[in-house]
Amino acid sequence: MSRRPIEGIDEKILLATIKVAGSTMEANRFSTKEIAAEAGCSEFVIYSHFLSKENLIAKTNAYVLRKYIEYAEKAVASSHNVLETFLYLLNEAVNMPRVTDFIVNYSHIFPRAKLLADYDGYKANMNVLCGVFAKAYPFGNENSELIRFLLMTHFRREMALDAKLIIHHEIKDTPEIRMLMAKNAIFGLSEYAGK
Repeated sequence: MSRRPIEGIDEKILLATIKVAGSTMEANRFSTKEIAAEAGCSEFVIYSHFLSKENLIAKTNAYVLRKYIEYAEKAVASSHNVLETFLYLLNEAVNMPRVTDFIVNYSHIFPRAKLLADYDGYKANMNVLCGVFAKAYPFGNENSELIRFLLMTHFRREMALDAKLIIHHEIKDTPEIRMLMAKNAIFGLSEYAGK
């Protein structure tokens, strides 16, 4: 007798991975047993769907980045300027502490000793994100794909770290502080882009 497939199990596992892996302050300090319990499945199901812990992290990273692209589209559409766009996205990051902590621990926005297996997919998604920002952000129109990619990586890294400071009460959360964060990320990036 075969087991009945669990509806939406891949997304349940990805969300459980964010919740469990994003609840620790240290990278690689979580277990697939915890993820299985959170997702309502067995570790076998996790490994049969994702093959390895490294691939699970890669797929979760891709999922998080696709969601970020959706938020970025909303931010660009509803903002009048790039400061508003940054503040919109910063607010989203603060309101999702586990996702933000997952990003800080596992995203490609931080340099790694070696490129991970899913790096090409990450870079492709980042290029999509650059296209979203092209309407509102100066570096979105930069001619060099590499420069756009590096600047967008910097933008996301700054935002994640700023959100982490707010989430963990390492800095006072005021509108003035958030605006300073936005100006630092934006004007620093504009300078690098030669704008």
